[in-house]
Amino acid sequence: MTVTTNQFPAGTATRLLPRLTPYQPDGKLQVEISGKGDPNQADGMRWEGAASLAGCSFRPPGQGNPLSEIDGTIRLRGTTLETEQVTGRIGSSFFSVRGRMVGFSSPSVELSLSSPALRLQDVGTGPDREALVVQNLSANISLKERTLTIGSLSGKIKDSSFSIQGAIPDIGKPDLTLRVDFPFLKAEDMAFLSGLRRKDTDPGHPPPIALQARVSAASGTVGETHFSRLAAEFSLDNSRLVLPALNVGILGGTLAGSGQVAFTAAGGPVYEARYRLDRLDAARLLGAAGVREYLDGLLSGEGELTARGCNRDELTKSACGSANIEVREGTVRTYGAAGQEAVASFPFSSLQAGFSFERNGITLRSIKIDTYGGVISGSGEAAFRSDTVGAYAVRWQLGQIDAAAFFRAGRVTKEISGLLSSQGNLTATGDSLATLKKTAQGSIELHLAQGTINKFQILSGVFSILNVSQLLEFRLPDMVLTGLPYDTIDGTFSLAGGSAATSDLVLKSPSLNISLVGKADLVNEEFDLKVGVQPLQSVGKVVSRIPVAGWILTGGDRQLIVTYFEATGKWDNPKVSAIPVQTLPKGVFNIFKRTFQLPEKLITDTGEVIMGKIYADNSQSIGNTPLVRLTSALPAPALNRCMDNLLDNGIVPLLLLPTERSNGECDETTAQPSF
Repeated sequence: MTVTTNQFPAGTATRLLPRLTPYQPDGKLQVEISGKGDPNQADGMRWEGAASLAGCSFRPPGQGNPLSEIDGTIRLRGTTLETEQVTGRIGSSFFSVRGRMVGFSSPSVELSLSSPALRLQDVGTGPDREALVVQNLSANISLKERTLTIGSLSGKIKDSSFSIQGAIPDIGKPDLTLRVDFPFLKAEDMAFLSGLRRKDTDPGHPPPIALQARVSAASGTVGETHFSRLAAEFSLDNSRLVLPALNVGILGGTLAGSGQVAFTAAGGPVYEARYRLDRLDAARLLGAAGVREYLDGLLSGEGELTARGCNRDELTKSACGSANIEVREGTVRTYGAAGQEAVASFPFSSLQAGFSFERNGITLRSIKIDTYGGVISGSGEAAFRSDTVGAYAVRWQLGQIDAAAFFRAGRVTKEISGLLSSQGNLTATGDSLATLKKTAQGSIELHLAQGTINKFQILSGVFSILNVSQLLEFRLPDMVLTGLPYDTIDGTFSLAGGSAATSDLVLKSPSLNISLVGKADLVNEEFDLKVGVQPLQSVGKVVSRIPVAGWILTGGDRQLIVTYFEATGKWDNPKVSAIPVQTLPKGVFNIFKRTFQLPEKLITDTGEVIMGKIYADNSQSIGNTPLVRLTSALPAPALNRCMDNLLDNGIVPLLLLPTERSNGECDETTAQPSF
């Protein structure tokens, strides 16, 4: 048979071939072919000739976009149909095809397809809300018997270039095996996969599909985070993506894990992951997660993570999981109000922690930090009632910490050294350091050993009074120049209502013991303390016989039993004054009595000598001992000799100390002791 035509409307072909009617052919056709053979035999006809298409179009079955503007020539030779190039448009995407088909009964097909910009919606798939385009698409596909082979498929989606190879062993069963390589992958560019479906399918009942894939990427980004050497395996079964294995170099270390994604879940895709981290940059990881950089160092660990959402904000708010981590050679930072710089920074050699988290809270199951020569351990919780207000609870233990370095790093003080141990628990609620101070409740146990206090306003005030009084043969240390060496500092504190109270804070040193009872206002930074001081070195012969603050000095070693002081006012400038024992509340006095192991009975309570007062009566004797009063401006050594002579003659001198005005300056008229 031979068929030769002029150029004719393609639509008229439906009169001869009614089966073409559903495809709505249009455009111009011209045919010049001849064939011979037995049409009743498979591939029994041998054809020669060509069919030319000019501006042709037809509509595929279903709801697919029409193919239009098709131009080209299709040639027939024997049982082979081939074309050097056919161009056209599907939807708004232009394409060109070159191909070859051998056999009509069981065809073997080879196609080469290219498009400068192919919209996925034009081919009946892709997300509904986004005009996603594959740039510079190039594909080589073959079909033999029932096996479809993708020899190569390459292109670029947004910033991500890709190359795909794969196969469908049986085109009657949608089981697809792929290998996908990305020279560069931007993870957000692949988000369209979560909405990928054919337009002619029911969203509630997607067609069955099984996909197995191996993916690699030489480099890429997730958000603003770069990664390299990505290798992953995954499978897609209908609307569930399963990731059995993933390895990637990221944030200076390695991330390995597995997981799955349910794309059709209500409220957005649900992500579940199990991961293992090796030496990641902790600060960069927190930054990538949108969290303040509370931690830096090399992070290793493992954990689980679940999140739901269609964007980063939804994923961050819904994220929950648990982890066990270890960080080497890093720093822990604490912050005050939002937007402020770090309040304190604590370097460490090792940090180990186990924690879990959800949208409104974090539970720290355990933490251990090797820092400043010792160990910090503890646990805690944080519940976030809003974006700014949190409720916090913490429990801790500190052992053998270098106090000087620790307090300096925490911006507590630069003036205390020694070995620090502590334990305690605290709760607080608020959105700033000020509100946390007001609501803090709990208890703290403190122990310091073998150190020095270089500056403490209360002790400076106490030492100034004692040194001026000349009660002691030795001079107490200058807190600014030399500091006060101590053996131990022990105490407990209870926190409530914005204050820290103590009834057993005791300092023991080679030269004296000190006990403090009272409270510190954490909000207004004020003291209200009673201070007991017990010098431990010998005092002068005269002083050993003088009533001091209501106590007589006794014992063969001539040691001063105790003197009392009061400290009130601001932390940085407290007012320190000596007080008589009878002004102490009974409870406070009993604490001092236990602390200093004082005798049960007060020998004399008539003197307030250290306050600069003499006996209330004007009698000229005490019992059978005559009382002599004299005022002298002699230097202290001369006064001591004078008083020794008085004692040798049975006369007891009563010391009158210099008094201070309210501004802290000595009264010029009593610049020297008077007797």
